[in-house]
This record gives sequence, C-alpha cells and structure tokens, in this order.
Amino acid sequence: MSEPDTGIGSSQTAVVALWAFLLLYVVARVLQVFPGRVPMLAVVALHVLPPAVFALIHGAMLYRWRGIAAFFAICLVVGNVFENLPFGSYYFTELMGPKLFVVPSLLGVAYLGMAYLSWTLAHLILGCPRGPLVGLRVITLPLIASCIMVAWDFSRDPIWSTILHAWIWLRGGPYFGVPVSNFWGWFLTVYVSYQLFALYLRRGSTNLAPLPSLLLATGSSLLRSVRSRKHPPCHPINWPVRGF
Repeated sequence: MSEPDTGIGSSQTAVVALWAFLLLYVVARVLQVFPGRVPMLAVVALHVLPPAVFALIHGAMLYRWRGIAAFFAICLVVGNVFENLPFGSYYFTELMGPKLFVVPSLLGVAYLGMAYLSWTLAHLILGCPRGPLVGLRVITLPLIASCIMVAWDFSRDPIWSTILHAWIWLRGGPYFGVPVSNFWGWFLTVYVSYQLFALYLRRGSTNLAPLPSLLLATGSSLLRSVRSRKHPPCHPINWPVRGF
C-alpha cells in the first residue's frame, strides 16, 4: 500500500486560490497609499493574512501539511520570543490590534507569509534538489533567506513606523528613523527560524511541483516589485523622536 499523500497536490483550485490571495495582497498595498480612508486595522489584516494563507496552501503543496505546520510553529515561537526581547527602545501602538504580551498578534502572523516567501525564493535561487537538504545548503539556504527577509524589512519598517506609526522608536536611528540594531535583530530572528527548519528538513524531502514553483517565483517577484505611490516626505525633526 502506498503512503497517503498528506499534501494538497497541485490542483487547479489550489493554484487559483494562490493567485486570489496574491491579488488581495496587491489590493492591500494600494490601500496603504490612502491612510484614513480605510480602517487601518483592515489594511493591516490584508497585509498579513493573505500572505500567511498563501504560505499555508503553497507550503502544503511543497512540504505537505506536516512540513508547513513545522515551519509555522518554528516561526511563531521564535518570532514571538525574539520580538519580546529589547532590540531597541520602542513600543507598539494600537494600530495592529490585540497583543500577545507586548507584541501584536497580527505581527506574529506577518512572519509566516513573508518568512515563507523569503525562504522559498532562497530555495529557488540555490536550485536546491527535491531531496533532503545536505551539505552546505543546510547553512547557505537559511543565510540567503535571512538576507531576503531583512531586505523586505528595509522597505517595510520606515513605512510602518515613520509614516503609519504602528510602532514608535523612542530614540530613533539613522535609517529613516529606524536604528541599525533593528535590522541585526531581524536577521538574527529569521536566521534562527530558518536554521531550525533547515535542520528539520535534513531528514525529509520536498514535494516540489513545477507549476507551483513557477507561480511562486512569479508571484514573489510581483509582491516585491509592487510599489505604492510615493508618500510625502516626513519632516526630519520627527525622525529621532518617533523613529518609526
């Protein structure tokens, strides 16, 4: 008797769902240009939930349900632990909704979608085979994925802090009000998550299907190339004070 398929395959329904959640995220990027006209909590949810569901569906196609569940669990636990550590003097406002301890719950979910996209882009860049991770890829894949994730934060953090005020840096920093320690903290956080997942995959295998991989490569490029309309510049005096 063959082993039951615990993934969701590469059905047309799943592919349509992936594109639907991708388009929802694009809508969220557009709505971000018009703060105040749409409730910000709704905009935040559209930034967070579609990528997370996208990751769940595509991850089940790639790693099966057990694999994507492991990825989600690692990201949620590691992300929430590190977010509660003092990488800088900051606090979250009420913009992102309810909190778990001092961290908004939606922020924890935000890790899932973007962390998965960054991981899979690194996977495609390295051309990792379908079998278990072996050799240097156990180290290089988490490192490249971490760099992609931090690159995303370089574009995200100034907007969500300095412009939208989702969190406030009390002393600010040189990068549009964001301290450099923030990015080192991000790199450490995601690297620990990715390295743990890479070790998990050493004994497993991916179920890489050509169509979803092509879809993800195209979709991820679109996500990262979508640019919102240019925001009016913030006054420099505000940066060291608000810092986000």
